[in-house]
Amino acid sequence: MIEIDDVGLAKAITINSNNQNSIKPRDLKSTNEVQVRLKREFEKRFAGTYSFEIKRGESAAEGLEIITNEEAGRLLLAFDLNEPETCHQVYKLFDDKYSEIFARPAVTADRVVFLHRIMEVIQTCMAEIEYKPLSKYGLTRFFLLSCISLLLQKDQGCRNIVKNPREIFESGDIDAFLNAVGEALRSMIIDLNYEVKTRGETFDYKGDLKSPVKVRDLRSELLKSYEKELAKGKIKPISVVMAASTVS
Repeated sequence: MIEIDDVGLAKAITINSNNQNSIKPRDLKSTNEVQVRLKREFEKRFAGTYSFEIKRGESAAEGLEIITNEEAGRLLLAFDLNEPETCHQVYKLFDDKYSEIFARPAVTADRVVFLHRIMEVIQTCMAEIEYKPLSKYGLTRFFLLSCISLLLQKDQGCRNIVKNPREIFESGDIDAFLNAVGEALRSMIIDLNYEVKTRGETFDYKGDLKSPVKVRDLRSELLKSYEKELAKGKIKPISVVMAASTVS
């Protein structure tokens, strides 16, 4: 065991000496200051609830729910960068797109847990997708997360929540917010079911959800339908539904 103060040298030795065991970009980034900061934030902000795993094989205290930095990267990629079509390319999370995904002041433990909670709602609603191969497809949940991201950004009453998720946890309104997101999502899934039926055999869910152009097209159609329902008064904005729930 040799202790080295030079971080750069330590990484170089690790990379060049590890010829027998496979080493992944995620493992190399486990000592990155951003990952270390996030892990410490989790320990401070969500002690007793969540554990942030930054390296394969890490152990967590019993009873904690584990959120891996791989899952966090995919959530951030879909929600913040609106690129759900690349969430299957896990290798990019800690390589090509690492800085773009993680190295931003907005990326905090609160943000990761916030997106994780929204994803839990999405996964609950996935059963309402009528075309079962689509409901079980890995990229579908990230596509829906990107749709929710745009809905929240268009909703003036939700912009501050998206910008600073910590406030929603500290206010105690997180459950009301998630319930409102669930209502919006179920409405959107109704339109998604219609779009899938309309497109028929031309809809190749595996290929389409990996295509930036087709993802933007489908997402645009769903958002248009949602906005029409808002204009007709058939549904209410997420912020309004949340406020009503909070008051009651």
